[in-house]
Amino acid sequence: MVLYGINEIIKLTGIEFPASVCLMLIVFFFLSFTSWLKGEEFTQKYILTYIDFPFGFNLRWMNLYFTPPFVTLVLADKVTAKEAFTIAAVFIFGYIVGFAFIGYLVWGLQIVLGTYNHEKETEQSHDQDLELSNIHSQAVGSSDTASVVPAADEDRSSESLSRYELDVTDTNVPQKEEDEGGQLDDGLALSRMATRNADITSLVVQQTHLEFDYVQKLTATFDFIIYFIMFIAGLPIYFCTGYEMVVQLSVAIIMFKACLLPPPKIKKFLHPILVSFSLSLLVYYILSLIKKQNFKNMIQDYETGRTYLNLFDSSQYPRWPGAGDILVSMMDISIASLSLAMYRYRQDLKRYFFALMPVVIVFSFMSFFIYPPLCYHLGISPSRSLGFTGRSVTMALGTPLVHALGGSNQLMAVTTIMSGILGVFLGDWISFTLLRIRRTDFVSRGVTLGVNCGAVSTAHLLSVDPRAAAMSSLSFTLFGTIMVILAAINPLVKIVRGLVGL
Repeated sequence: MVLYGINEIIKLTGIEFPASVCLMLIVFFFLSFTSWLKGEEFTQKYILTYIDFPFGFNLRWMNLYFTPPFVTLVLADKVTAKEAFTIAAVFIFGYIVGFAFIGYLVWGLQIVLGTYNHEKETEQSHDQDLELSNIHSQAVGSSDTASVVPAADEDRSSESLSRYELDVTDTNVPQKEEDEGGQLDDGLALSRMATRNADITSLVVQQTHLEFDYVQKLTATFDFIIYFIMFIAGLPIYFCTGYEMVVQLSVAIIMFKACLLPPPKIKKFLHPILVSFSLSLLVYYILSLIKKQNFKNMIQDYETGRTYLNLFDSSQYPRWPGAGDILVSMMDISIASLSLAMYRYRQDLKRYFFALMPVVIVFSFMSFFIYPPLCYHLGISPSRSLGFTGRSVTMALGTPLVHALGGSNQLMAVTTIMSGILGVFLGDWISFTLLRIRRTDFVSRGVTLGVNCGAVSTAHLLSVDPRAAAMSSLSFTLFGTIMVILAAINPLVKIVRGLVGL
């Protein structure tokens, strides 16, 4: 509802700007101001405690929200083989040049401004830090597990102890020895009691581990059970009424969660976004065959454009929301959630702001004025040439950008997400191996992936390098904002459209 209200206010200004990015900036500045005014403890206790859970949930599932553009790719106009190879060549060339240009320029600006960290961290110390971190986490996990023993188990163990003590005194002491003066070896009895006490404690801990494993398994399968029930419930709705949203949404989530199960080594080459959307399309196709429905009509209902922003606009969007509209709406929340990473590392943002701002401005003008004529003169159609301006702009900002230019929104969406996925696959290799950027230079890493790869790579950085993720969030926000501002200036739009023959 907050995003909807912000969007309605933005409409009154006549400016096309995504409400999600606006809310991200509002939350970031609000948290920073509150922390400055009331302190960190107050902000954590009264604000972050309440927004951390919903924001964290959406950040964890951010990759799922990027699948709709790939599903609707089925509806795209046909591209000739020559144009397809040309698009791929321009994409690869621009991608590598973007990495080199941004990475080296940020590195150079840090040196000029005196903010570059010249201390060299060896791989050995890095590995030691990781090892110490793992040891610490294991120790915490063990202590947490031991402390989670229920009170009922403690009562049972105390009762067992009493029972064992009775056994020791009643059964293990011969009557003859008592009659002969009670020459019982007290040390031996205490030893037996201690041994049995340890056995009881071991049994309790083992039982606790079993219960913990059971809870973990239940948690892992709970989502599958819920969405499978949702899928079963959606089948009669689909076959009787023709409304596909319930079935399509449950299939999309189940397939994506299934693609998260393989180990990281496999997921690095089989990205969940690419695999899950392919499997989802297969299921949709099978369902359309069973119902004898045109497959393209089914995909058209997948994303009708009636997101939460247009939910009450039934005149312009008469069809009900599809599964893609639900996921796109959730993506806006995840974009706003990036404000948490920016807030937690705001000191880094403040220190390195002037190292990233010139890079963002220069690369914005390069993308706006170089991509369209380059693509057009290489034989790419005018609309797709204009769509290339949003190649590395996150979808939330790329949509109004390309719409203002009159470019291909589908090409923009696919190239944007592919840029992010390749950033996950090849970003570290290009940065650290090919360009020789230091691994400890989180500024160059974050700005490069943020500007050149967008929100998908930023979501990846959240789990591997939060400081770089904060730089990446601010970078792609500033980059996309500048691009949208350029597209809002009509004389510049006419110039760019003229460069592609329009």
